[in-house]
Amino acid sequence: MRASRKAPLGRSPPSVSSSPPETETLLRLLKEKNVRASPQRSALIRALVGHKEEHPTAEDLFLDLRRRGEEVSLATVYNTLELLRQTGAVSELGFPSGPTRLDLNLTPHANLVCTACGRISDLPLDRLSEISQQIRGSSGFQVQRLRFDVYGLCSNCRAD
Repeated sequence: MRASRKAPLGRSPPSVSSSPPETETLLRLLKEKNVRASPQRSALIRALVGHKEEHPTAEDLFLDLRRRGEEVSLATVYNTLELLRQTGAVSELGFPSGPTRLDLNLTPHANLVCTACGRISDLPLDRLSEISQQIRGSSGFQVQRLRFDVYGLCSNCRAD
């Protein structure tokens, strides 16, 4: 596998006034855990939702928030992301090399991982649900989480 050249986060996340429904859902999940939606946590959740297609790392989100002048600590970022993981609202994508990435897409999908730049793209795969059902039906094994990673070169790196 070639060295990862992970691209920095792209566009800025949406502003407070244009918060997508996902932002409100994540804030509600924290409230249900009796966690106050502080301005720092709210900014983090907006950044996470705004960068969900990029599968950011905790450090990516921290640096993005600091660049935008948000007063947030790295501990707040990690603690808030851990609470979201515990609620099942976000999953972690750990890889043998490189930092853990975050995934807000909880529907059955493949993670297309570029071995050159490190980009991760989602590809919807309804058949993953069928595979889980088949596993349970034939073995009695209860699938709690199914992750399907495909490694290769993204279209941008193939063009280089």
